[in-house]
Amino acid sequence: MIRIGTFLFPEDSSWWRSATMEALSKERREIVIEAILSDPDNPIALRRQIEIFEQEVERLDRGEAVLCLHPGRFFEGRRRELSVVPSPREDAARISLKVLTIDRFERSDVLHRLNADISPPGNSLYILNRGNHLTPPLFQVQPEEAMTGFRIDIGAEVLNYSGSLNSGDILTIDCERGIALLNSEENVTNLVDEFPRLSSGWITVTLHSEATVDGAWEIQYRDLWV
Repeated sequence: MIRIGTFLFPEDSSWWRSATMEALSKERREIVIEAILSDPDNPIALRRQIEIFEQEVERLDRGEAVLCLHPGRFFEGRRRELSVVPSPREDAARISLKVLTIDRFERSDVLHRLNADISPPGNSLYILNRGNHLTPPLFQVQPEEAMTGFRIDIGAEVLNYSGSLNSGDILTIDCERGIALLNSEENVTNLVDEFPRLSSGWITVTLHSEATVDGAWEIQYRDLWV
């Protein structure tokens, strides 16, 4: 299965290969797709296929579409090279597309979102990272009353937050971007000591507050493959 946005390549006449490379000081994937599109009985339908394909490649360049090579996973990136060569009779076309991904990871279509309480006994989550690589989570903490400081145990790793939160505040800790935002405005990165990752497989994640406080917290993550 090869798909860009809404355009699905024909399974019996499409091929792909990829290699990891360094570009712009970052490890990325270079993916080459070759395909034959054909419609001997309807040249107009073939031209429409090509138009849709080119539109989806443009959407990929703008970050509005993704590239899928496996069910349930996707890459983000943009084209490096593209050629569309019609046959002499214009009843088929050979496509060659080279895509450079934003990084070397293939991401799950599903954004996992799980919720727990701030206070025991419901302050732990047992979650599954289905990918084969460490994945960066995003946490949101929203207390119903004032609280000062907490820590999140992520397997053997620990994230400590040393700031204060008021009732109704929403603290977002994005471990992929390495930032912490209070109510989406105030940057409080200096109050977070580490931005950990989730290991592959099952893992227990627990929030420990310094006082018994009502409220909820959430973890979001996508499985990653390399």
